[in-house]
Amino acid sequence: MRKETPLSETFETWLEKNGINTDASRKCYLRGDPYPANSFSYFELAANFMINGEPAFAFTVLDDWYEEIISSTVNVSNRKSYWAKTYQFFLTKQAELMTSNQSPTIDPELLRDIRRKFAAEIKSKQSDRQTLAQLDGMNHLITLLGEDSFIKLAIESSYFFNAEIVKKRFEEIAEVFTTGGELPARKSSTPSIYSNVKIIEKKNGNSHVCSLIKKEFGYDLNQGVEKKPILNTIISHVWGKAVDPQYFTALWNIVLIPAWANHLMDKESAPEDSLASKLQSTIKAICLKLYNMQSFDWSKLPIGSCPQVAQAKDICHATYNIQVIQPSVPASGTKLGRITIKPITI
Repeated sequence: MRKETPLSETFETWLEKNGINTDASRKCYLRGDPYPANSFSYFELAANFMINGEPAFAFTVLDDWYEEIISSTVNVSNRKSYWAKTYQFFLTKQAELMTSNQSPTIDPELLRDIRRKFAAEIKSKQSDRQTLAQLDGMNHLITLLGEDSFIKLAIESSYFFNAEIVKKRFEEIAEVFTTGGELPARKSSTPSIYSNVKIIEKKNGNSHVCSLIKKEFGYDLNQGVEKKPILNTIISHVWGKAVDPQYFTALWNIVLIPAWANHLMDKESAPEDSLASKLQSTIKAICLKLYNMQSFDWSKLPIGSCPQVAQAKDICHATYNIQVIQPSVPASGTKLGRITIKPITI
């Protein structure tokens, strides 16, 4: 008789505590999807790796499952939900799972073959796999706070900008595209597609952004740690595209993100329902509302229309107390603009 999938009872109990209330629904989550060309599921394979103390392999299996789901046309929405709950279970219960003392149900030689398969794919130039799933030291903080509280803390620890200055910078960039001139952008190997705009590049990727923030708000972020007025924050381009002069110094596209959360902003192709997608989508929604971006005349730029939130269902709807940096007023005796708190409900 086949052994019960390891961790299945633990998973079923966890599902019930996390809102999956009926036996039928829980069975759907427990069944999961079969791992290709084998008699076990992605869940069972990940569980075997996890109880064997190999979380990198466990999360690699779960990542492969997600890729299989999104490349399919069968029951994609429901399977994404099953995957998201399964991933959350492994993420939040990792330490407990690794010390569960449960026995594996998959032959050790099969596990060895799968390890070798992953290693061969990493070495192969024909494979998209570059590494095993990366273990993230932030996971324990996320587990402690919960996703919603983590996102709220990250956003309320960030710095946004005065809406009038944001609009002014939009008009300055639009004017250059109308009349011709120079605009900064992140260094790129791809030639500019704009015939009337010369792109200025510097080795320090964000030096132009730092200069703009210093000019408008008085905060010199291009200094060493001893003198920097705001520590442990990273300049983040919310919609990315820093190689494009429409986006690079556009203040509607820039937020100062706490360093401990910024890695989530770098995942431009973050999967739906992931923490990275939720944080990115929520910050984009805040920028759209805080700056009233829909009111800008986007026809003045090649972009042509207001940027949107691609994965709108991942927006975490709540009221956020946003820190907004105000313009510098040297006559007041300080070059640093005031920081005000503005509640934004999305």
